[in-house]
Amino acid sequence: MVVDDEAITAMYLQEQLHEMGYQVIGPAFTGEEALGLVRSAKPDLILMDIVLEGKYSGIETAHRIRRETDTPVIFITGHEQKSYLEKAKACHPYGYIMKPVSGVQIRGAIEIALDKRRMEQRLRESQRRYRLLAENSTDVIWSTDINMQMTYISPIIKNLLGYTEKEFSNKKLNQILSPTSFKSVMERYTAFIEKENSEQASQYPICNLEVEQIRKDGTTVWTELRILILRDKQTRPVGFHGITRDITGKKKVEREVQKAKSELEVKVKERTTNLKISNRDLKSSIKECHQCEKDLRASERKYRTLLDTMNEGFVVHDNQGMITYANKKMQAILGCSPKAMAEKSLSDFTDRKNRKKLLKMQSLQRRQTIDPYELELLRTDGTTVYTIVSPQRQLNDKGCIEGFFSTITDISNLKKSENALQQEEAHLRSLMENVLHFSIYRLVRDASQPMGLKVVFVSPSITDIMGVSDPMRFETWFANVHQDDLAQVQKANQRAFKIKKFSEIIRIYHPKKKKMRWIHVLLNGLRGAIDQKIYINGILIDVTKIKTAEEQIKEQSTHLSELNTALKVLLQRRDDDRKMMENRILSNIKIGITPHILKLKQARLNSRLKGHVDIIESSLLDLISPFIHDLSLKYLNLTYTEIQVATFIKEGKSSKEIADLMNVAKSTIDTHRNKIRKKLNLNNKKKNLRSHLLSMDSPTTLAH
Repeated sequence: MVVDDEAITAMYLQEQLHEMGYQVIGPAFTGEEALGLVRSAKPDLILMDIVLEGKYSGIETAHRIRRETDTPVIFITGHEQKSYLEKAKACHPYGYIMKPVSGVQIRGAIEIALDKRRMEQRLRESQRRYRLLAENSTDVIWSTDINMQMTYISPIIKNLLGYTEKEFSNKKLNQILSPTSFKSVMERYTAFIEKENSEQASQYPICNLEVEQIRKDGTTVWTELRILILRDKQTRPVGFHGITRDITGKKKVEREVQKAKSELEVKVKERTTNLKISNRDLKSSIKECHQCEKDLRASERKYRTLLDTMNEGFVVHDNQGMITYANKKMQAILGCSPKAMAEKSLSDFTDRKNRKKLLKMQSLQRRQTIDPYELELLRTDGTTVYTIVSPQRQLNDKGCIEGFFSTITDISNLKKSENALQQEEAHLRSLMENVLHFSIYRLVRDASQPMGLKVVFVSPSITDIMGVSDPMRFETWFANVHQDDLAQVQKANQRAFKIKKFSEIIRIYHPKKKKMRWIHVLLNGLRGAIDQKIYINGILIDVTKIKTAEEQIKEQSTHLSELNTALKVLLQRRDDDRKMMENRILSNIKIGITPHILKLKQARLNSRLKGHVDIIESSLLDLISPFIHDLSLKYLNLTYTEIQVATFIKEGKSSKEIADLMNVAKSTIDTHRNKIRKKLNLNNKKKNLRSHLLSMDSPTTLAH
């Protein structure tokens, strides 16, 4: 379209453009006419004079066109003032031609402007695809500077850690990593810096880390970090670009592609030199085109690098469903090369059943957005791969479908784990359903139930153990508790709701067996990790036989205890009789024999008779030696009663205890104690009588 208030110039421009093979709209002689034609005809390029008659100048008209559309504008003017140049540059024109114009200038400026516009459109399309990919990724995409300060984080971080993008960007590294993971990351970072300083670094090093991250609510989640080093033109490291994946959810299939945002800022600096030097203007425009092309290649490299570092397969289809691109992970899933995928669709890698399902989902996808779905793919070696397909439609600027792309997640290992878990669950259920002497159960808190608890599972053996007619009704389990155990059960229940534990042995009447049974009730409460409901796992054990045996043992123990007490009393009496007999023998020898032996030894006897007296004394000592282990012969001058009292004193008994044993008054015992002290020469000495008696343990001759 030509916009110029000079009719001759406008006609000349039209003729030149027609000769070059362009279709010309206009001309427009004012800014208002130009705006109207742009809105109605939508031209591909505008040649506009800077100075126009009417309400709007050429520069102001270009500003208004720029706000409404992206149509490129080339200014034509005869003014060389710097002020015009600065105003024109503010409109970001695609060229600047000085009057008088030539066909060569016009052709060069138009071709450069149109080529520049095509490059910008391709760049915007690349940005749109890259952003769409990031926003639909199942992982968190992030970027930092070389000091590990966050420069970008995708919004999906809120699902993973609970933080918004702004909150997470303000967090320090040690606030979002556990101490162990923080230490590991810093060690890797330090090693990387040292390696860079030693000039041994590779150009694009990629590393994987598994770290434990701290969520906003304080819980932790294990994630896998795949990190790429970003470098400038001189290959110096300027930051890190990475992907964070939640690896605690390996047992679950992620069904939605999470949106991620990647900002790509392309600044195209347009330098317009002195309009008198047209060659310099052309070089500047060519340089800008080269820069756009370079940025486009960089964007494509980032796009492909991101796809090739994904742990999921990524495949792009055209409108006919033919594969136009597959990343390395997708090639590994199908076990074939990109060449082998050429001119094939995803349905070529399925069996008949899954092909029908895939075609149905693809047909539905053309009409609406669909959720991820499971699909079995066939590898080139004939093996089956279980996957989850997360499809997305690819729309152009007008909102029309121009293709599709899908994220393919390999869940084969997860399927194997699920099958193994199902088998294990079946084995466990079989075990629980065939136990005999105990019953395992699981309850869940349910406010709609009479007792607030609902039976999830219980072993059938509960019917035999407790006589319950309807095991799935928890309120019937303890309906027949023994009257004496009701208070115990109520207290235990109250305590169990606080500490989530219960361990009580109670008696329950068995209606079928018509007798009481002892039941040990054990339970432990916990909160479900997924639904956050309160569950109660427990076991009911029939301990009737054990309790019966305990009662029998208790009765036998009581009987044995009584027999033991009677035996102790009998032995004590026998010991007292023995001591009394010993004391009586010693007393009789002392009173009836010892005085005569002393008289014989004092008489004038010949040696033969003295020998006989010594033999008699020795024989008496042999006779009484077994009886004098508790009482020394040094006090054989005591009476029989005093010897008895001395023996009890030596055993540590008090005067009152001795009086009770001998059936006499306490004062009588005190009199005997005084006599004993006098005969042992202890009257005027502060010495304990019992200690003195214990020190007189060595036997002596009767002569003493």
